Amino acid sequence: LCLILVGVLPLWLWAKRAGEMWLTAGLSLLFMLVSRVLAKGNPQMYDLYFPALVLGYLGMLQWIQKGNVSWGNALAAGLLLSVLELTRTFALALFPVLLIAGLVMLRRYSWRHWAAFLVPILVLSGGWHTKQVVAHGHFHWTNHGGFNLHKVWHEFTPELDYEPLPVRYVGGFPNINTDAHSQRNREVTQLVVEGIKVQPLRAIKHAGTRLVKFYR
Repeated sequence: LCLILVGVLPLWLWAKRAGEMWLTAGLSLLFMLVSRVLAKGNPQMYDLYFPALVLGYLGMLQWIQKGNVSWGNALAAGLLLSVLELTRTFALALFPVLLIAGLVMLRRYSWRHWAAFLVPILVLSGGWHTKQVVAHGHFHWTNHGGFNLHKVWHEFTPELDYEPLPVRYVGGFPNINTDAHSQRNREVTQLVVEGIKVQPLRAIKHAGTRLVKFYR
């Protein structure tokens, strides 16, 4: 379904001919079936939700821009933004840009529209991240973020020497939903933080370079 949306939503936003939409929907359905075969049971399948939610959010903003403003549309935009932020951890890098875009679209309307837009973000995203801080001592909700950071900051840390995690089934990805992996994740995160502290100026330059590549 998300692959279909990823194919159809851009055409819904910009396409002029219905034939293009049907063709893209058919291709998206084919891609969905193929991806289910190639990535059966692997967690990367949830990556499909993120682009569909982003496009849905942008579509809602365009709908509002055209003058279709109501508290319901503002609420829907806020829900989409909150859910996409909670879908993938890297969404935090895009979240400020998408949030500002929504506020700009609603800048000419009443406080009720602003409230409808912001309430789901504060309740869902804000509530979940608050729970993570209180219960687990970190803002993010992933137990793999340290390893992702290490991929980008490996030049600042020593080589990792962990035994591979067991897989759920033959051909599947390692099972990272364990206490052991969570502990490893905390250790790797600390290594990255300590490496940045030792070389702060180099770290600032490195972060700037990565951000430019991300937003390019």
